Amino acid sequence: MAATAASLTLGLGGFVAWQQTGYHWWTWWQGDVAGIVIVAPLVLSWARPQRAGWTPDRGAELVMFAIALLVAATASFAWPYGTSLPFFFLLLPFMIWAAYAFSEPEVTTAAAVVCGIAVWQTVAGRGPFATENTNLSLLLLQAFMSTVAVMGLALSAVLDERRRAAERLKQAHDELEQFVYVAAHDLQEPLRSVLNFTDMLGRRRDRLDPESRDYLGFIESGVSRMRRILADLLAFSQVDRKAGEPVEVDCEKALDNTLEGLKAALDESGAVVTRDPLPTVTGVATLLELVLQNLIG
Repeated sequence: MAATAASLTLGLGGFVAWQQTGYHWWTWWQGDVAGIVIVAPLVLSWARPQRAGWTPDRGAELVMFAIALLVAATASFAWPYGTSLPFFFLLLPFMIWAAYAFSEPEVTTAAAVVCGIAVWQTVAGRGPFATENTNLSLLLLQAFMSTVAVMGLALSAVLDERRRAAERLKQAHDELEQFVYVAAHDLQEPLRSVLNFTDMLGRRRDRLDPESRDYLGFIESGVSRMRRILADLLAFSQVDRKAGEPVEVDCEKALDNTLEGLKAALDESGAVVTRDPLPTVTGVATLLELVLQNLIG
């Protein structure tokens, strides 16, 4: 709308020949678009609340980036008309650097700085876009500025979304760790009650028939294994996030422990578990038993 109104006004006022109205409309429209993709993101990104988290290393990198960008942008457009070289392609890696290392406000600022230097030098008749035809120079310059701004914004938006997804994933992981810690801690109390009653029955083992003693042994083994699993879950939920240090684990023994814990389910389903010879590996016994339990279950 702005380009149309401006072109018609210039044509009606006699400032532009009607046969050139389309050409001037295109120049005006492209200039509006370039201004929108450069200025609007700059204003909107800095208007949003900024996230904390600046470190001295990141601040030093920002200073290095700003100095290098100013030098590269000035050198790319400082060549006199007629002897200019296409060094402006060297500015594209700087936009990629800004998108990867910083957030959207820094990217939009870098794009605005590059475009400001490009406009200043082109109007002064220097740089790769300076020609004898001022209108043509503006069209080439606007195409370059739009390309730089859109590329930086698109890459920054994708990377920013990936960073936000990583933060959400870390938050969910922390919440899951907290839940595991609370659940493992709270489950120890009822398990302790089961263990106490099992100990009381164990003192009367001689009064039980052989089948009852077998059942009591299964209960004691299952309770003992459950206590070990809960203890490892508690250790796993701590800051070090380890369920014990890796050791040499006999997979034959790990499978025996797993089958012992699954005996009731195996008997009920009538399943038969067979195996080939299993090796000794380096790992965490409890976690390997959990893997076998999930596979067999």
